[in-house]
Amino acid sequence: MWENKWLIRIASIISPIFSLLGVTLFNMPIAAYLIMLLIWSVIALIYIVNLYQINDDIKNNFKRKNKIILKISKLKDKNVSNKEIEYLKEKYQKSEEREKKLYKKRKKALINLISILSVIILLCVLRFKPINTLIKKMHDNINFTTLFSSTNEIEEENKQSSTNEIEEE
Repeated sequence: MWENKWLIRIASIISPIFSLLGVTLFNMPIAAYLIMLLIWSVIALIYIVNLYQINDDIKNNFKRKNKIILKISKLKDKNVSNKEIEYLKEKYQKSEEREKKLYKKRKKALINLISILSVIILLCVLRFKPINTLIKKMHDNINFTTLFSSTNEIEEENKQSSTNEIEEE
């Protein structure tokens, strides 16, 4: 299986190219979104399969560790030489190190899967709410006078507006 980093890099290069082809050649922006969604969803499925494989490896490693512990306890009861017990202890330590690596791998895969799913959600949102309308709504909701003025000026404006309202009443 490919390295996880390369999947994201390839998808981030390929999906805009296909979307541009969908817009320019076919004059269909919907096709561009569908192509990008398809590419990112295939990569998300690959990550999900990868997570299942990692979880299976963790379960198998846990079973292996339990077998080693049982063997060590049986060998201690039989008073076998220390060399065999030391060998089993080394195997146990290796399986613990492998388990740590698997947990790190699973954590990275989960983070990448979450980021890919957020890209998919973002693409879906942008399909129904284009960026232009989102920017216009944000621009309409922001009061630029309060954004760039100091707090003292804002307090003075509030006092003046409240006194004006009282005078009007």
